[in-house]
Amino acid sequence: MKRQGFYRPDIDGLRAVAVVPVVLFHVGFPIVTGGFVGVDIFFVISGYLISSIIFKEISQDRFSYVDFYDRRIRRIFPALFVVLFAVITAAFFLLFPVEYLKLGSSVIFSALSLANVYFYVTINYFEGDNNPLLHLWSLAVEEQFYLVFPLILSLGWKRFGAKVTYLLAVIALVSLISAEVFVRSDSQASFYLPQFRVWELLIGSILATSNVDAPASVWWRNLLAVAGFALVVGSILLLDRASRFPGLSAVPACAGTALLIMSASKDRSNFISQLLSLSPIRFVGLISYSLYLWHWPVIVLTRQGGAFLPFTVGMNWRGRLVLVGMSMVAAVVSWYFIERPFRSSNKFQKTRVIKIGLAASFAFCLAGSLIVYFHGFPQRFGHEVQKLASFTDYDPALPFRSGTCFIDSKYTSSSFDYSKCLPATGPGRRILVLGDSHAAHLLPGIRSTFPGDTIGQVTVSGCRPLDRQPISVPQRCSELMHFGLTDGLSRFRPNLVVVAGNWQARDLPALESTLSSLRAKGAQVLLFGPVPAYDSALPKLLAVAQFRNRPAEVATHLIPGLFELDQQMRRIAKSARVGYVSPLRTLCPREGEGCVVFARDGTPMQFDESHLTAIGSATLFDKLTITMSSGTR
Repeated sequence: MKRQGFYRPDIDGLRAVAVVPVVLFHVGFPIVTGGFVGVDIFFVISGYLISSIIFKEISQDRFSYVDFYDRRIRRIFPALFVVLFAVITAAFFLLFPVEYLKLGSSVIFSALSLANVYFYVTINYFEGDNNPLLHLWSLAVEEQFYLVFPLILSLGWKRFGAKVTYLLAVIALVSLISAEVFVRSDSQASFYLPQFRVWELLIGSILATSNVDAPASVWWRNLLAVAGFALVVGSILLLDRASRFPGLSAVPACAGTALLIMSASKDRSNFISQLLSLSPIRFVGLISYSLYLWHWPVIVLTRQGGAFLPFTVGMNWRGRLVLVGMSMVAAVVSWYFIERPFRSSNKFQKTRVIKIGLAASFAFCLAGSLIVYFHGFPQRFGHEVQKLASFTDYDPALPFRSGTCFIDSKYTSSSFDYSKCLPATGPGRRILVLGDSHAAHLLPGIRSTFPGDTIGQVTVSGCRPLDRQPISVPQRCSELMHFGLTDGLSRFRPNLVVVAGNWQARDLPALESTLSSLRAKGAQVLLFGPVPAYDSALPKLLAVAQFRNRPAEVATHLIPGLFELDQQMRRIAKSARVGYVSPLRTLCPREGEGCVVFARDGTPMQFDESHLTAIGSATLFDKLTITMSSGTR
C-alpha cells in the first residue's frame, strides 16, 4: 500500500491554485473566466486527503466514526459558524427585509449542510448570485459525501479488499456520465446536487486507495506535473459562464489536479511541486478554507449593502483589489484565531465536540427561523422603502409562462407545450415572439396592446434567437431555437415575427444572418433592441435612492455601452430591411439624463437589473409609437 499520512506542502500550494481563481472570478477579474473550477480542484484535493486517512485506518482496522466526525467538526464548523454569525449580524444593517428573509432561510439549510439542496430548489434564472451564503453549496456537497463515503469504503474494503478502488471507479464513472447527461437537460441539478459531483471527490479517493505513485524518473514526474498544471490553468483561462458545466468540461481541471497530486510524493518531487511548496503560495493554501468562507460574503454584502456602508467600493479594478484585500485580511484573522486553535485543541472529548457541533447547528437553525418568522425585520425601514425593495422578490413565472412557453434552466425542451405556445387556430393576426427572457418579458405588453390577436411564443432562458448558437449552449436552447426559426414558422404561420433578446455585441454577426434568413422565408420581422439595464436590481436602486433621498443616483447605475449597441442594431435592422423598436430610446429619450423607472401604477418598471415586470411591459408598449400593423394581414 502507498505510504500515506505524511505532510504534502505542495498540496497546500495546490489549495492556493484552487482558491485564488475562485476569488478573482467572483470579484470580476476578466482574465479568470473559468475561475469557478477552483471548487472542482478543491473536491479532488479533499477526496484525496480525507480518503487517504480513512483508507489507512480502515485497512488497519482502527477506523472510528466518532474520530472521523470529531476531526471534520473541528476542521469545518468553527470558522463556518463564525462566518454565519458575522453574515447574520452584518446583513441586519445592510440588507432589505426581502433579502434578509431569504438569508434567514439559507442560514437554516447551511447549518444543516443542505445549502446545495436549498439553492437548487429556490434559485431561479432571474435571481442571480446575490445571497451571501451561496458559496456554501460546495461545502454541503462535501459534507453529504462524507456522511456516506466512510460506510461505502468500509463495506467495500470488507468485500473487495484492495480492489475497492475498482468499485470507486465504477461509481465515479456513473456519476460523471449522469452529470454530462443532466448538464444538458437540468444544469442546476448537475451543478448543485451531490450525485453529479461525487465523481470529482472520487478521483481523489481513487488516487488515495490505489497503488499509483509518482514515477521514479524525475523527467516523467516533471512531464506529468506540467501536463497537470496546463490542464488546470487552461480550464481556468478558457472556460467561462457560457460553458456547459460541470460534466465532461470539468474533467480537464480534475484530471490535471490528479496528475499534480500523483506526480509528487514524500520523497519524489518535481519542479511544479517545489514551486507550489514555496512559503508564500503555501500560506495562501493554509488559509484557503477561511478565504473561501469569507470572500463571498465580503463581496456580496459590500455590493448589495453598499448604500449603507461608510465607504464606497467601486466596480473597477481598484474596487476589485479592495475586495480581495478585505477577504484576505478576514481569512488570515480567521485562520490564526479560529481555525488553528480549534483544530489543535484537546480541551473537549470527541463525543462532546460532536454534541457541541450539533448544538451550534441547532442554534443557527433557530436564528434563521427567527429571521424568517419575523419576515426579515421590516421595521428597520419605512413603508415606501420596503415596498420598493419588495419588488426584488417579484415572480415572473406567470406572465412569462415559465415551464410551458418559457423554458428556463429548471426545465427541458420536452416541457415546451406546442399546442399552447403555437396554437393552430386563433383570432386576428398571428404574432410569433422568439428569443430569451428579454423576449418573454414583452409578452404582457404585446397581449395588452393587441388583445384580439393570436400570440405564439418560443422563448428559452439565456438563448438569443440566432441561427448559429454557440456550441456551449444547453440542449434546450439549441433544440427549441432551431425549431422556432424553422418548423415553428411553418407550423404557426405568423403574420409577424417579434425577435428580442438580451443582446451582446458578439451576437450581431449571427443576428444579421438570422434576420436575412427570416426575410428569405417571407416572414415580416420586428426586431427589439436592448432595454435599460443596471448594475444592480432596479427596485433595490430605487429603495436606496428613497432611503437616501437621492433619486438622481439611479441614473448613474445604468450599464454603459447600451446606446452604442442600440445604434448598431438599428443599422443592422435597416440593412436587413426589418422593422426596429428601441425600448432603450423609448424609456431613456436622452442619454445621460436617466430613464423611466416607474410603471404607470407607480411600481418599478423592472424587477431585477433588466427584466420588465408585467405592468412595466405594458407601460413600455403604452409609450411606443409603433403599431405593428405594417406588413401584416
